[in-house]
Parts: sequence; structure tokens; C-alpha cells
Amino acid sequence: MKNEFSKFLLDVGAVKFGNFKLKSGRISPYFIDIGAIKEGKDLAKLGEFYAKSIMELKIDFDVIFGPSYKGIPIAISTAIALSNIFGISKRIAFNRKEIKNYGEGGVIIGEVKSGDRVIILDDVITTGKTKEDIIQLLHSINN
Repeated sequence: MKNEFSKFLLDVGAVKFGNFKLKSGRISPYFIDIGAIKEGKDLAKLGEFYAKSIMELKIDFDVIFGPSYKGIPIAISTAIALSNIFGISKRIAFNRKEIKNYGEGGVIIGEVKSGDRVIILDDVITTGKTKEDIIQLLHSINN
């Protein structure tokens, strides 16, 4: 499945080659740009890859969390694929980069309850800092 996923990313133009400065400050000769996935069929396929990997790895969780912004479509497409392919319905949640003081308000969209097991799906990991920040955010809203 790894080769299929790599081919998919290349086919949709999500793999970029060059010199890219990552959020961590590191320079990388390539970059995976989930934002390059612009069609529904390709987003559905992305979700299938993530859902199948989750099932293969037998990951047990309650909520799929997609860090803003590029983790959001990954989380949503994965939740849809889990439901459509495997009949498994999971809650989804994601964060805003800015706090909203009207409407639903807050920084989290969706529901993450105390004790929930959360899988964080994002487009890239270098130092893990973004994921650490998300974990701290989730702990802070449930304490």
C-alpha cells in the first residue's frame, strides 16, 4: 500500500521537489502539499489510504482530529472512508488557528471529551511540535 500511496501523491501533484523551508526551519528537498489535492475523487482516495492504514494497524480511537488547516480535509475524508468502506462511524474535530467569539465560538470545532482516545491526522511531521501543541490544547480544554 505504501507504493500505491506514493504513486497517488505523485499522480495528483502533491509531491513537490525543490528547496522548501519547513515550519521547523529545516530545509527539505521535497514537500508533500495536501492542498494540491483539489478534486473530490482524489480527496476520497486520500481518505481511503488513511482509513485502510488505520484498520491495518488496528488503531483504537474515539475521535479523528485534523490540525488546522491541512489536517482538516485529511480527518474528514478519513472519517467518511471509515464509514463508507468499513461501516465505522467516528467523531471528527479540528482546531481554528484563531479563537472565535461568536457562533459556535472557541478554538475547537467538534467534540473531544475527557477520556477520549484521539488520533491526530496531519499532512507532515518534522519535529512533532504541532502535534505536541494539539495534545496540550486537547488536555487544556478537558481539565
